[in-house]
Order: sequence, then C-alpha cells, then structure tokens
Amino acid sequence: PGLSNVEVYSIIKEELVSLEGRHKAKSANPTKSRDNLQIIERQLESARHVTQYLEGCCPVVKSAGVADVAEFLAGAAQFPLSQQEALQLADLAQTDPVFFWGVCRDLD
Repeated sequence: PGLSNVEVYSIIKEELVSLEGRHKAKSANPTKSRDNLQIIERQLESARHVTQYLEGCCPVVKSAGVADVAEFLAGAAQFPLSQQEALQLADLAQTDPVFFWGVCRDLD
C-alpha cells in the first residue's frame, strides 16, 4: 500500500524539525558535526518545497492527521474500492458525489 498525502506531509514535517536542528548545530559549530552544510541546506529547501506544494495543492494535509486518514480508510473498506481508489479519495478529500463517481464508477 502507498502513503497518503497526509502521511507524507507528516513525515516531512518531522524531518524538517530534525533538519533545522542539524542546520543550526552545524552553523553554530562547523567542526563539531560531520554533516555537510550544503547537503543539509539542499534537504531543507526540498522539504520546504514539498510541504508548500502539499499545503497548496492538497489543503487537507493542514487539517487532517494520520489517524484521520486511517479512520477514513477503515470506513472506506465497506465499499467496493481498491486500495488505490480509497487512498486517492483520502488524498483529494472531496465531498461532491459527482467527484466520487468520477473516481469510482462502481459505486452506484
């Protein structure tokens, strides 16, 4: 099974905290850490871009948590959905029935 956008966002947000701490430590004392400052800065930039993308394109990541997605997926199991369809619905977080029919045509 894949990861939902909410799960990816959660993982990257946790990684951002770690990267920011490593960046601060390396900047404060460059010889103490074995980290490469340029690599950390590239990772920070990438993580920030991914979080900005997810926040802009998938607003549900800011309001739902990993437990919410798990609950949704558990509830979706009662419908004739593939894992991919259920995950796509969780990622897109739509409420319009026409949208659901467009993704899952077997839900008559």
